[in-house]
Amino acid sequence: MATIQTVFGSRAFLTQLQTKQAAPTLLLKPESHGLDYMLLDSTGRGQFTLPFKYNVLATRGELQKKNYVHMMYFNLAADQEAIFVAQMKTFFDAYEQFPHITGLTLMRLDAKQIQFVLMSSWVSGSDFFALKSTPAFAPLNKFMNRAADQLGFHENGYRVIDPDDDQN
Repeated sequence: MATIQTVFGSRAFLTQLQTKQAAPTLLLKPESHGLDYMLLDSTGRGQFTLPFKYNVLATRGELQKKNYVHMMYFNLAADQEAIFVAQMKTFFDAYEQFPHITGLTLMRLDAKQIQFVLMSSWVSGSDFFALKSTPAFAPLNKFMNRAADQLGFHENGYRVIDPDDDQN
């Protein structure tokens, strides 16, 4: 099973950490003020002290430089896990209907806690937010509300940046 790792911190810290990695990584800048940057290791081979490790359950397309990346975190109870995965299959089956999407990945946190992450990448952030108002997004809305009412849901947007470009 494929693994993805994430590490959070300041731009300076993650840029320095990124230069020490043999595995390819991407630096993601948060779209919201006050959030940490993210270093994304899509190979699972990076050497980090305390990364968040996720097992990849499904993936379509690929993350590309300069993309907008949206991370949705669903904390679920054990009795919701199978239902959630089945609903995500429906969402993945509709992938071709999502304009300007470049990648979609469903992951499960490698821990006792049941947390799923849906990572999607888009040409721009407006493409993702346009999708949120369509019927294709209905399976996610249900679980966003359910997770928020029970064990927790949050989402963050990022932009893939070049760590050497000071204009980002």
